[in-house]
Amino acid sequence: MDDYSVSIAVMPFRNLSPEPEMEFFADGFVEDLIADLTRFLTLRVVASQSTFGLSQTDRSVDDVAEEWDLQYVLEGSVRRGRRSIRLCTCSLAMMGQ
Repeated sequence: MDDYSVSIAVMPFRNLSPEPEMEFFADGFVEDLIADLTRFLTLRVVASQSTFGLSQTDRSVDDVAEEWDLQYVLEGSVRRGRRSIRLCTCSLAMMGQ
């Protein structure tokens, strides 16, 4: 039995900008966010290598949550404006957990 009270996976953020270099920014942001979340001792966070590997597949978020026994999945997107960068997130609470 583990001591984690909450489990979460942060999925790779989608780049909604026309600039391909924003993909690197989005990936770096997600890696930093995952690293920051691991500081909470009661939070089980899926490793970035695992979630980034899923971006190459067509698996649904529900399948991933069930396989990894997750309570939450965080998805998001990145978009660059003229003078700003917008980050949008959506936290999905998985049913049946």
